Amino acid sequence: HSYYIETNPHSKRVMILLHGYTRAYPMSMQFTDFYIEQGFNLLAIDQRAHGQSEGKYTSYGYYEKYDVDCWVDWIRGQIGSDTLIGLHGISLGGGTALEYLHINEHAKFIIADCSYSDLSELIRYQIRYLYKAPTFIFYHTIGLFVKIFARFSLSDVRPIQAVAKSDLPILFIHGNRDRFIPTYMSEKLYEAKQKGLKRLYIAEGA
Repeated sequence: HSYYIETNPHSKRVMILLHGYTRAYPMSMQFTDFYIEQGFNLLAIDQRAHGQSEGKYTSYGYYEKYDVDCWVDWIRGQIGSDTLIGLHGISLGGGTALEYLHINEHAKFIIADCSYSDLSELIRYQIRYLYKAPTFIFYHTIGLFVKIFARFSLSDVRPIQAVAKSDLPILFIHGNRDRFIPTYMSEKLYEAKQKGLKRLYIAEGA
């Protein structure tokens, strides 16, 4: 499920907006005015298992990257193969956008806002520092449930691997007070990217 917002009908620029975990397309609406002013049309999607889209489980980008690929194909079919396509993702959306780099052929740039660099590392961090629980027991329990029900492995989702191989322009954004996804993950993503244009913006106090 998605909303296509076409306020620039003659434009060949489309930004795909990817919301965060447990949210839906309205989370992305805060960016619409900015992109419209830049001449973009917008595709605000509900990721699988969110909003009005189907599915029971999120896979943090593992399967979602193929959903994004379908949306990219839809844009190219509707607007044209020469459309300039960008991805802007927050949190889960940022992880999805960066995972998409594994299969990307047509997106031209990415804005990754407070993305995780490695899902296994993130889950261990959250167990240890957010929930103050024994890491070994809970991590392997979560991993087992993920494998049985969502049918992927936590270790399958490592956006940092995709970033390290990509020459696509990427802007990394993170708040320096983020405790849910630690700021150092965007810093690691920035350092891992060795090819192509990159920028890192750390928002003080956010």
